[in-house]
Amino acid sequence: MPHRPRPRDLAARPRPAAPRRPAARAPRPRWLPALAASLLLLLTQPCGAQEIPGLRANLERTVHELAVGIGPRHQDAPQAYSRAAARITALLSRWGVPHETIPVPGARNTPPIIVAHPGGPPAPPANPPAPGAPPVLDMPPPQAPLILGAHYDTVPGAPGAADNASGVAILLETARLLHSPPRVKAWRGLPLPPPPGAVRVAFFPNEEAPNFMTTASGSVAYAALLAATPAPPGRIVAVDTVGLSPRAAETGILAALFGNGVAVGARGPSGPLARDLAAALADRLPVDTVVTDSGGAWIDRSDHTAFTSHGWQGALLTSPGVALAACVHAPCDTPDILDPRIMEKTVLGLVEFAARTPHARAPAPGP
Repeated sequence: MPHRPRPRDLAARPRPAAPRRPAARAPRPRWLPALAASLLLLLTQPCGAQEIPGLRANLERTVHELAVGIGPRHQDAPQAYSRAAARITALLSRWGVPHETIPVPGARNTPPIIVAHPGGPPAPPANPPAPGAPPVLDMPPPQAPLILGAHYDTVPGAPGAADNASGVAILLETARLLHSPPRVKAWRGLPLPPPPGAVRVAFFPNEEAPNFMTTASGSVAYAALLAATPAPPGRIVAVDTVGLSPRAAETGILAALFGNGVAVGARGPSGPLARDLAAALADRLPVDTVVTDSGGAWIDRSDHTAFTSHGWQGALLTSPGVALAACVHAPCDTPDILDPRIMEKTVLGLVEFAARTPHARAPAPGP
């Protein structure tokens, strides 16, 4: 008969080991993936200001409000003209940017010159020494300012989206970022605000005909006002009709002129300013730079011309081929002919240019 194992034989046989359960892991914090993503973005972000949340939307909104919500803005439409000025000052007040309004003497139905001081207004002049007292030798010399300017009027019948709601929108955002950079400035590359009085952002009335370069022009009045102060001549950049897209051209041939860039124009004595400005913009946009003493009539057709006659360096920041744009000064000057991406990159370039050149330079001496 077969052998039956005894109980002690069964006990002697090895039993298979029971499978081990893996040790329970501690739950991963929910914030860890977000932190890892933020660190990755920080490490891979290139140097320099690249993108500001909401910047492009702000630009589009301001252009739409001026060109569509308000429409043509000039002396024969005084209510719309005043609404445009009120919109500019309201945005500056909302952002806490110090600003002042200066009337244009003798100009009818004209809202004021609006001057914003993104780094704070200049300090008031010190009291002069009493007669017979020794002069104060350690007093700093008056500061030569840098002005970024744009006109906010239009010709009759033109909504003025490109000419010049684009320039107004660009400089409003430039003033906002210069005065109060967002929290991301440390890793986005935005510079700190300029010193008080170093940079002014001006919005001029009455640039268009028939007021251009007359005493009714806001830029002419402001240039004369500054010429009467002890401050030396500085630098001014007129931002006018920036961001034209190929849709601004009348034909497909002309569309090639409106790429994804900007144009900087200046006369010979203002060449250093034009080159400095182009260098600050060139990291983000293609820049056509023209410095010449002959030809190029488009170079002189903006507010900086009122200042160059007082010894300032002046440059025009505009769109390539602007003289051939079919919709400038026409009813088709509507927001759809603008490329907000060009305007956004222009803002970032101007912020860098203004904050890193806080003191304007005097014009180069002539031959």
